[in-house]
Amino acid sequence: AWSIKRIAMTKGVWISQQEVRNHTVPGGGHDEEILATNIDLALANLKLKSEGFDYKQMPTPQADAYRGWIKKKLAAGHG
Repeated sequence: AWSIKRIAMTKGVWISQQEVRNHTVPGGGHDEEILATNIDLALANLKLKSEGFDYKQMPTPQADAYRGWIKKKLAAGHG
C-alpha cells in the first residue's frame, strides 16, 4: 500500500494506504497486505494505469527476465 501511495504522489494524487487496501480483496498474506495476488485489482479499482510483470507465464528462474523488465520500465520514466 505504501509503494502505491508513493507512486500516486509523484503524479500529484494523494491516496492513503488504507484507501489502497479498501480497493482490493484480501491477498492471502497477513492483515490487509497488498501482494501480487491483489495488487492488479487495487490499481484497477483506483483507476491507476499499470503493467505488471507476467510472473505467471514466465518460465523459472525469472530473475534475469524481471531485471530486464524493470530496467525497461525505469528507463521509460515509470516509477
